[in-house]
Amino acid sequence: MDEEKTREVEDVAQLPAYVLPSWAYQLCKWTTLVLLPLVAVAYPQLAAIWGWPLSDEVSQTASVAALVLGALVGVSQVGGAISMRKAA
Repeated sequence: MDEEKTREVEDVAQLPAYVLPSWAYQLCKWTTLVLLPLVAVAYPQLAAIWGWPLSDEVSQTASVAALVLGALVGVSQVGGAISMRKAA
């Protein structure tokens, strides 16, 4: 039993140390690559047709949010890659 726990600890130590948990990484990645650019492009176009307010502000906010989330996703990926190199 004690030997089995030691093996589990060693296995966990070999996993990369990402900044974000997997579910948060996937959510941020999807949001950054698909959802926010869609909002940044589609909302101003629809706002012009339907007379919705603040089209420039919504578009610019979505673009800035995509940039920030993209940086967070990138930092998480780099952190995981660095920890994998140290383990190798």
